[in-house]
Amino acid sequence: MTIVRTSHTISPSKLEELTPRISEVLGSDLPAHFATFYGEGDGMTVRVEIDGKVTMDWTAEVATLDDAFDGFKPHGQSEDVDGYDPSSEEPFYETIWSPDADVDDEESLTRMNSLRRSKLVMSVPGAPEWIVVDFAPPHGEYQLGWVYEGSELHPLALDLPQFLRWFRVFGAARWYWAFLPRGLSQAEPDAVRRALALFEESASAQLEALLEEAAAR
Repeated sequence: MTIVRTSHTISPSKLEELTPRISEVLGSDLPAHFATFYGEGDGMTVRVEIDGKVTMDWTAEVATLDDAFDGFKPHGQSEDVDGYDPSSEEPFYETIWSPDADVDDEESLTRMNSLRRSKLVMSVPGAPEWIVVDFAPPHGEYQLGWVYEGSELHPLALDLPQFLRWFRVFGAARWYWAFLPRGLSQAEPDAVRRALALFEESASAQLEALLEEAAAR
Protein backbone atom coordinates (compact mmCIF):
# COMPACT_ATOMS: atom_id res chain seq x y z
CA MET A 1 0.00 0.00 0.00
CA THR A 2 1.33 3.42 -0.98
CA ILE A 3 1.28 5.83 1.95
CA VAL A 4 0.83 9.51 1.13
CA ARG A 5 1.13 12.04 3.95
CA THR A 6 0.98 15.81 3.96
CA SER A 7 2.14 18.36 6.51
CA HIS A 8 2.15 22.13 6.48
CA THR A 9 4.12 24.99 8.00
CA ILE A 10 3.28 28.69 8.28
CA SER A 11 5.70 31.61 8.63
CA PRO A 12 5.00 34.56 10.97
CA SER A 13 2.52 37.10 9.62
CA LYS A 14 3.73 40.29 7.93
CA LEU A 15 0.29 41.65 7.15
CA GLU A 16 0.41 44.59 9.56
CA GLU A 17 3.67 45.98 8.21
CA LEU A 18 2.73 45.37 4.56
CA THR A 19 -0.85 46.67 4.67
CA PRO A 20 0.12 50.18 3.44
CA ARG A 21 1.87 48.70 0.40
CA ILE A 22 -1.06 46.40 -0.32
CA SER A 23 -3.50 49.30 -0.13
CA GLU A 24 -1.30 51.34 -2.45
CA VAL A 25 -1.36 48.64 -5.12
CA LEU A 26 -5.00 47.57 -4.76
CA GLY A 27 -6.52 50.88 -3.76
CA SER A 28 -8.27 48.99 -0.97
CA ASP A 29 -7.64 46.47 1.79
CA LEU A 30 -7.41 42.74 1.23
CA PRO A 31 -10.77 40.90 1.14
CA ALA A 32 -11.70 39.30 4.46
CA HIS A 33 -10.68 35.74 3.49
CA PHE A 34 -7.18 36.87 2.50
CA ALA A 35 -6.85 39.23 5.47
CA THR A 36 -7.70 36.36 7.82
CA PHE A 37 -5.25 33.97 6.17
CA TYR A 38 -2.35 36.42 5.99
CA GLY A 39 -3.16 37.74 9.45
CA GLU A 40 -2.36 34.27 10.78
CA GLY A 41 0.84 33.75 8.80
CA ASP A 42 2.85 34.81 5.76
CA GLY A 43 1.93 32.06 3.32
CA MET A 44 1.85 28.30 3.85
CA THR A 45 4.08 25.45 2.69
CA VAL A 46 2.60 21.97 2.24
CA ARG A 47 5.00 19.05 2.05
CA VAL A 48 3.78 15.84 0.40
CA GLU A 49 5.52 12.56 1.26
CA ILE A 50 5.13 9.27 -0.61
CA ASP A 51 6.22 6.27 1.47
CA GLY A 52 8.23 8.58 3.70
CA LYS A 53 10.02 10.49 0.92
CA VAL A 54 9.20 14.10 0.08
CA THR A 55 8.01 14.58 -3.51
CA MET A 56 8.85 17.98 -4.93
CA ASP A 57 6.22 17.46 -7.64
CA TRP A 58 3.40 18.14 -5.17
CA THR A 59 5.15 20.07 -2.42
CA ALA A 60 4.25 23.72 -2.86
CA GLU A 61 3.38 26.91 -1.05
CA VAL A 62 0.69 29.51 -0.89
CA ALA A 63 2.78 32.56 -1.72
CA THR A 64 4.07 34.98 0.87
CA LEU A 65 2.63 38.48 0.54
CA ASP A 66 5.79 39.80 -1.08
CA ASP A 67 5.77 36.95 -3.62
CA ALA A 68 2.00 37.21 -4.12
CA PHE A 69 2.37 40.86 -5.13
CA ASP A 70 5.71 40.39 -6.94
CA GLY A 71 7.45 42.99 -4.83
CA PHE A 72 4.41 45.29 -4.86
CA LYS A 73 4.92 46.52 -8.41
CA PRO A 74 1.90 48.42 -9.75
CA HIS A 75 -0.08 46.48 -12.33
CA GLY A 76 -1.00 47.82 -15.75
CA GLN A 77 -4.31 47.83 -17.62
CA SER A 78 -5.38 48.68 -21.16
CA GLU A 79 -8.69 50.33 -22.06
CA ASP A 80 -8.85 49.02 -25.62
CA VAL A 81 -7.14 46.60 -27.99
CA ASP A 82 -5.32 49.35 -29.87
CA GLY A 83 -3.85 50.64 -26.60
CA TYR A 84 -2.59 47.25 -25.45
CA ASP A 85 1.08 47.83 -24.67
CA PRO A 86 2.23 45.90 -21.58
CA SER A 87 5.42 46.89 -19.80
CA SER A 88 8.25 44.68 -18.61
CA GLU A 89 8.02 46.55 -15.28
CA GLU A 90 4.61 45.07 -14.51
CA PRO A 91 4.32 42.22 -11.95
CA PHE A 92 4.74 38.67 -13.25
CA TYR A 93 5.84 39.81 -16.71
CA GLU A 94 6.82 36.67 -18.69
CA THR A 95 5.93 34.39 -15.79
CA ILE A 96 2.20 34.26 -15.00
CA TRP A 97 1.40 36.18 -18.19
CA SER A 98 3.16 36.47 -21.52
CA PRO A 99 3.46 39.78 -23.41
CA ASP A 100 3.36 37.73 -26.62
CA ALA A 101 -0.18 36.47 -26.05
CA ASP A 102 -2.59 37.43 -28.83
CA VAL A 103 -4.81 40.38 -27.89
CA ASP A 104 -7.05 41.08 -30.86
CA ASP A 105 -10.58 41.38 -29.48
CA GLU A 106 -12.44 42.42 -26.32
CA GLU A 107 -12.49 38.89 -24.91
CA SER A 108 -8.73 38.45 -25.14
CA LEU A 109 -8.16 41.98 -23.81
CA THR A 110 -10.37 41.27 -20.78
CA ARG A 111 -8.48 38.05 -20.12
CA MET A 112 -5.07 39.70 -20.36
CA ASN A 113 -6.11 42.64 -18.19
CA SER A 114 -7.23 40.14 -15.56
CA LEU A 115 -3.90 38.30 -15.82
CA ARG A 116 -1.91 41.54 -15.57
CA ARG A 117 -3.64 42.59 -12.35
CA SER A 118 -3.73 39.10 -10.80
CA LYS A 119 -1.63 38.13 -7.79
CA LEU A 120 0.06 34.81 -7.21
CA VAL A 121 -1.52 32.22 -4.95
CA MET A 122 0.44 29.08 -5.91
CA SER A 123 3.00 28.02 -8.52
CA VAL A 124 2.67 24.43 -9.67
CA PRO A 125 6.12 22.79 -9.46
CA GLY A 126 7.59 21.78 -12.80
CA ALA A 127 4.60 22.92 -14.86
CA PRO A 128 3.51 26.12 -16.65
CA GLU A 129 0.51 26.36 -14.32
CA TRP A 130 -0.33 28.90 -11.64
CA ILE A 131 -3.20 29.56 -9.28
CA VAL A 132 -3.84 33.30 -9.13
CA VAL A 133 -6.33 35.72 -7.64
CA ASP A 134 -7.96 38.71 -9.32
CA PHE A 135 -8.90 41.27 -6.67
CA ALA A 136 -10.96 43.33 -9.13
CA PRO A 137 -13.22 40.85 -10.97
CA PRO A 138 -16.50 41.87 -12.62
CA HIS A 139 -18.42 40.23 -9.76
CA GLY A 140 -17.53 39.64 -6.12
CA GLU A 141 -14.55 40.59 -3.98
CA TYR A 142 -12.09 38.28 -5.69
CA GLN A 143 -11.83 35.40 -8.16
CA LEU A 144 -9.39 32.53 -8.00
CA GLY A 145 -8.20 31.34 -11.38
CA TRP A 146 -6.06 28.72 -13.12
CA VAL A 147 -3.44 30.03 -15.53
CA TYR A 148 -1.78 27.86 -18.15
CA GLU A 149 1.25 28.81 -20.28
CA GLY A 150 0.95 32.51 -19.57
CA SER A 151 -2.16 33.18 -21.64
CA GLU A 152 -4.93 30.72 -20.78
CA LEU A 153 -7.03 31.77 -17.77
CA HIS A 154 -10.05 29.96 -16.35
CA PRO A 155 -11.99 30.70 -13.15
CA LEU A 156 -11.99 28.19 -10.31
CA ALA A 157 -15.27 27.55 -8.49
CA LEU A 158 -13.55 28.00 -5.12
CA ASP A 159 -13.12 30.62 -2.46
CA LEU A 160 -9.88 30.84 -0.49
CA PRO A 161 -11.02 28.77 2.53
CA GLN A 162 -12.10 25.96 0.18
CA PHE A 163 -8.81 26.19 -1.68
CA LEU A 164 -6.83 25.95 1.56
CA ARG A 165 -8.89 22.97 2.72
CA TRP A 166 -7.91 20.87 -0.28
CA PHE A 167 -4.40 22.30 -0.58
CA ARG A 168 -3.64 20.98 2.92
CA VAL A 169 -4.66 17.48 1.78
CA PHE A 170 -3.30 17.25 -1.77
CA GLY A 171 -0.63 19.97 -2.00
CA ALA A 172 0.02 20.89 -5.63
CA ALA A 173 -1.37 17.63 -7.05
CA ARG A 174 -3.94 18.65 -9.63
CA TRP A 175 -7.02 18.43 -7.43
CA TYR A 176 -7.98 21.97 -8.48
CA TRP A 177 -8.84 20.71 -11.97
CA ALA A 178 -12.08 19.48 -10.41
CA PHE A 179 -13.18 23.11 -10.00
CA LEU A 180 -12.46 24.30 -13.54
CA PRO A 181 -15.35 25.16 -15.88
CA ARG A 182 -17.16 22.18 -17.37
CA GLY A 183 -16.09 21.39 -20.91
CA LEU A 184 -12.36 21.57 -20.28
CA SER A 185 -10.65 18.19 -20.59
CA GLN A 186 -8.85 18.72 -17.29
CA ALA A 187 -12.17 19.16 -15.48
CA GLU A 188 -13.46 15.71 -16.39
CA PRO A 189 -13.82 13.48 -13.29
CA ASP A 190 -11.69 10.74 -14.87
CA ALA A 191 -8.87 13.23 -15.50
CA VAL A 192 -8.99 14.40 -11.89
CA ARG A 193 -9.05 10.84 -10.58
CA ARG A 194 -6.05 9.92 -12.72
CA ALA A 195 -4.16 12.99 -11.50
CA LEU A 196 -4.80 11.94 -7.88
CA ALA A 197 -4.39 8.17 -8.36
CA LEU A 198 -1.68 7.84 -5.69
CA PHE A 199 -4.09 9.25 -3.09
CA GLU A 200 -6.73 6.57 -3.71
CA GLU A 201 -5.39 4.22 -1.04
CA SER A 202 -4.35 6.44 1.86
CA ALA A 203 -6.67 9.41 1.23
CA SER A 204 -9.64 7.74 -0.44
CA ALA A 205 -12.23 9.45 1.76
CA GLN A 206 -10.80 12.90 1.01
CA LEU A 207 -10.61 12.12 -2.71
CA GLU A 208 -14.24 11.04 -2.85
CA ALA A 209 -15.30 14.10 -0.85
CA LEU A 210 -13.40 16.32 -3.31
CA LEU A 211 -15.12 14.77 -6.32
CA GLU A 212 -18.53 14.94 -4.65
CA GLU A 213 -18.06 18.61 -3.77
CA ALA A 214 -17.01 19.43 -7.32
CA ALA A 215 -19.93 17.47 -8.81
CA ALA A 216 -22.46 19.21 -6.54
CA ARG A 217 -21.61 22.77 -7.62
